[in-house]
Amino acid sequence: MKKKYVILLFCCFAFSDLTFAQQDTILIQKTVSKDNSLPNVRNFDAEALKNYRNNKEFNYEKNENLEANNILEAFFRWLFRQLGSGFQNTMEAAGWLRSLIILVCVGLIIYVVLQLAKSDWVNVLLGKSQATKIGFDEVSENIHEIDFDTAIAEAIAQKNYTRATRLFYLKNLKILTDKQHIDWQLNKTNHDYVFEVSGKPFENDFRKLTFLFDYVCYGDFQLSENDFKEVEQTFRSFEQKVA
Repeated sequence: MKKKYVILLFCCFAFSDLTFAQQDTILIQKTVSKDNSLPNVRNFDAEALKNYRNNKEFNYEKNENLEANNILEAFFRWLFRQLGSGFQNTMEAAGWLRSLIILVCVGLIIYVVLQLAKSDWVNVLLGKSQATKIGFDEVSENIHEIDFDTAIAEAIAQKNYTRATRLFYLKNLKILTDKQHIDWQLNKTNHDYVFEVSGKPFENDFRKLTFLFDYVCYGDFQLSENDFKEVEQTFRSFEQKVA
């Protein structure tokens, strides 16, 4: 009896495997129908294409006859063509040209700043008193050829206190030059000499003299006799200190 069940069970499994095997080998054929419909051909708008062709913003070709809006634009176009021909692509040329322009601009700014630092304009821009050149046109351009004591006495006698103050300042410059505290030059300014005495014991005193000189000679200020006596005392005290 058990033998019959075993044989029956074996037959069931065998039939099941055969059924699955047959299902795996079934081919499904699909029929593709032929499309006989006419294609819908779309045409470009000829007028729109014409407008694009005439638009300069969409013209990427080189046009040697294209006039620049100004001289600077024409120069940069020429420079870009000259430099760009040596590079592999336009982006590389553009990056190199941009760096060159930045470098040139920085160089120009540094040059202008240095030139302003050498002139009196830097004091004007910073709101400082104007650094005036020292000279003595009435007698001589060389402070070593001026008889200061005689010239000062004449200016005081004439009540020309502005000229007397100028002479006192020039006399002190001569003393500082003789003592090798400064290097006097005709084209230097009074603030140049202030810089040269930086760190010396009489630096603050000389700054005061320079302020008086600027205020009296270039500040459109008329000294009275009493005012000049105080100025004279200040200059003579400095003279004794550095002599």
